[in-house]
Amino acid sequence: MGVPLNRESLVERLVDARHEQHLSIRRAASLAKVPASTAQGWFEGRHLPTPALMPNFLTLLEELGLVSDDVERDEWQRAVTLMRTNVIIEESPYVGLRSYEP
Repeated sequence: MGVPLNRESLVERLVDARHEQHLSIRRAASLAKVPASTAQGWFEGRHLPTPALMPNFLTLLEELGLVSDDVERDEWQRAVTLMRTNVIIEESPYVGLRSYEP
């Protein structure tokens, strides 16, 4: 099926796999060795794993059956990194940082 290309498809894959494995959020967090709130944020798409938590996230993917070898681990890591870096802000939320205009 390949790796997800956006946050929505990532969340869908994670939630489907968690339901197939009959795992609670707490159990999934325990397997990944992260707080339940962190795992819940991943499953809801509120945030993506940070570089420091990427090994924990990849462990979770293995437990969910989404990753089975090093090639797949690398693909997922690249996809999540791309999702983290492709955030585009159209306009600065801070008035002082907006460009000057006539």
